[in-house]
Amino acid sequence: MSDNALINRCKDERWSEAAELLNTKEGIEMANEKDKDGLFAIHAALSAKGKAAPDSLIFALIKAAPDACKAKDVYRSTVLHMAVKANSSTKVIEKLIYANPKAVDYTDAWDKRPSDTAPEGYNFTALEMLQRPAAFWISAVNEKKMSMIEKKLTEKLKKNAVVLDEMLVNYEKKQPELVKEGTKHLEEKVSALESELADANKKLGAMENIMHSMELKYEQKQP
Repeated sequence: MSDNALINRCKDERWSEAAELLNTKEGIEMANEKDKDGLFAIHAALSAKGKAAPDSLIFALIKAAPDACKAKDVYRSTVLHMAVKANSSTKVIEKLIYANPKAVDYTDAWDKRPSDTAPEGYNFTALEMLQRPAAFWISAVNEKKMSMIEKKLTEKLKKNAVVLDEMLVNYEKKQPELVKEGTKHLEEKVSALESELADANKKLGAMENIMHSMELKYEQKQP
């Protein structure tokens, strides 16, 4: 048995317990840990001999450990090879391809691509997806990433536009108050200047009186 509880639960096909563990921080860490053969919990889930793992669990394992989808077993089988053998749903096949688009062209120890291992009567839609070249899926993955980036930017721009609109509305609401406050401040400043000017005029008048008094004294002293 492995020391990894998540891998053990997947090997024992205890799907609900595996899903419960995967909802924890420790479970996510376990999803990214390898066993002695260099494989992950997702490989154990897809290699079930009995009841197949629920799609929801496979999706959760892909999300928790996307790099695990790149690992191969001793027979060079990828998760896609395993998913085909497990007769996984079209959605699982698609998720696995998007996690590692190059895997559609990988061959196992018998030189077979995942699509080559599909049994007779296999899901046509899934088989058609597996038969597309890696270049097609790499392009699709890049387009999806660009679309997500564009969506996020659009959402951000919309949020910024809403914030800007709110700021403009608030400014328009406060504008009369701002004008009133500005006018009041200006009136106070003018009043202060007028007071200073009045003081200056008083000082000037006092100086003129002193000068006039000095002139009179000077004239009186003249012969």
